[in-house]
Amino acid sequence: HPARAISHTHPAKLSQLYPTTPVYATYTDPFFKVTVGDFRTKSEAMRLLKELEPLFKSAFVVREIINFPPL
Repeated sequence: HPARAISHTHPAKLSQLYPTTPVYATYTDPFFKVTVGDFRTKSEAMRLLKELEPLFKSAFVVREIINFPPL
């Protein structure tokens, strides 16, 4: 399945590009979802999104419960 293949290759690519940023791959029927980072503010997330947009055109910011990074 193409979506399943993408859900496996994108996390690996993101982990290589951003080795200190957590990458999460999940499946919620019928969607495979890859999320990147645990940001405290939307502006922090937007900074990474601007970097990712050239490589991942359909990327967007989502609000989720995060694993709080150390201060």
